[in-house]
Amino acid sequence: MDLATRPASRSAPKILQIVAAAIGNALEWYDFFVFGFLTVVISRLFFPADSRYASLLLTTATFGIGFFMRPIGGILLGIYADRKGRKAGLQLILGLMTAAIAMIAFAPTYAAIGVAAPLIIVLARLLQGFATGGEWAPPFSSKAPRLIVAVYTGPGWWLALAWPSSRGL
Repeated sequence: MDLATRPASRSAPKILQIVAAAIGNALEWYDFFVFGFLTVVISRLFFPADSRYASLLLTTATFGIGFFMRPIGGILLGIYADRKGRKAGLQLILGLMTAAIAMIAFAPTYAAIGVAAPLIIVLARLLQGFATGGEWAPPFSSKAPRLIVAVYTGPGWWLALAWPSSRGL
């Protein structure tokens, strides 16, 4: 069968889609891991305080605030993906994550610009959490019927599991 008679494929083979999704997910998480591993360095450069422990706690709180923004990003970027399409949603997410990484990479230290330095880092972490939350929402958007199960795992803890379904609920 030559190229003229072969039907055009609309998407890549499933294995390539899985590999691409795995690489994209690994890169998203890489940013979180690097920030976690460099907490001590970041605390000295961007969150100086009288106590090293206070600096470390402020940096750890900044790390955690990214997780706080995930549900918000999931909701808002999920709505965006429902309206504009998943491709547009993913492109927006990648742009937001790129902007957040650039903010952290090029942020001047506390010694250079004072209190604006930790504010830039906090804003970048909020943006990273927002984008990461949005990465998980579009696959489970209202255009893809799903099953969501919440399981009580202990005092104050819940585990939510979601499965996409081609047949609906």
